[in-house]
Amino acid sequence: MEPTQSNLLINNLGPQDEAAFSSLVDRCFKVPAGQHYLDDFPVWSEKFKPASRQVLKMGAFDNGKLVAAAGAQITESKANAFPMKIALIGAVSTDAEYRGRGIATQLVSLATEWAQTQGAALAVLWGSEHELYRKIGFHPCGRQVRVAISAMRSSRPLSTIQTGWNPALFAKLKQRKEGLVIGDEDRGWIEAHKNVKWYWTGPADRPDAYAGIGRGIDLADLVHEWGGETPALIELLAQLSEIHPRAQILGSPETFSRVNFQYDPSAMEYLCLARVLDPLATFRSYVPVSRATGFAADVEDHTLRIKIEDRFGKDATGELDIQDVSRFFFGPKEVGAPTLGKPWSNFFPLPLWFWGLDAV
Repeated sequence: MEPTQSNLLINNLGPQDEAAFSSLVDRCFKVPAGQHYLDDFPVWSEKFKPASRQVLKMGAFDNGKLVAAAGAQITESKANAFPMKIALIGAVSTDAEYRGRGIATQLVSLATEWAQTQGAALAVLWGSEHELYRKIGFHPCGRQVRVAISAMRSSRPLSTIQTGWNPALFAKLKQRKEGLVIGDEDRGWIEAHKNVKWYWTGPADRPDAYAGIGRGIDLADLVHEWGGETPALIELLAQLSEIHPRAQILGSPETFSRVNFQYDPSAMEYLCLARVLDPLATFRSYVPVSRATGFAADVEDHTLRIKIEDRFGKDATGELDIQDVSRFFFGPKEVGAPTLGKPWSNFFPLPLWFWGLDAV
């Protein structure tokens, strides 16, 4: 154990702390009576923790009482060139009586330090306390958009919509081109989501389109998991709009463009809070050698010095304040965003996207 800034003790959480952990996050996230935070985020449950995934859960204790918690998981995200090891930070919670003492900041900082020792190139989290997280290097990054599914129109003959979880959907999730790398060991926590409603069409053993909607706490009325053949998907969403008339489909601009879904560019929102832990590894995961033969980065006096060489042998150097690195890498481009001009604009910002079930 180690002391917090508030003279509490921090220790790793294990199976013996599961009940206290569940009670704490239920209170902090104001989960309705009869429901539980772990119903929507079973990936943080000891019961469904993937055996092959590196997971850290920490808590702050006051005389044996759990009063704050945070978790980190090491996984991989699919990027343009090859998978990148990332840390998902989640379940950040502090009992109301203990807020304002910097406990959550310390827990997230420790989780991030642990993630670096595990080789994570990037850490991401979701939270509304932007100023708190900025102090420890996390900044709003990436882009996502929403489109009302009531606007979907299909000229195809309507197929019968099937409802409920279908084990064949797991194979579809594993085949996604973006988001987390999903393996067989992840089946448990994905199937354990109690509040997601699944819809699909086509043969039971090989659905041609699917959509998952709702996750109780933070994704109500949002189609946050979707895929399949585009015509079949549009047909599915068109019918789904009759069941969920207020529903919106959530995705990245790049994903929507790939399937020819129209969206309003002015309605973009941040995807997550991100902190680049290893600039070189992050860049290399996105940009193949065929596009950039050389990239170097080093940090000195809170400044990141970077050098890039394109495929024609031309190079450029630049400097960024360490606080601007994440926004420079992942954007979005906006007034006041850090920029180095060309040739950097040929590579940055990099695309960043995680699907709804991935967003811990």
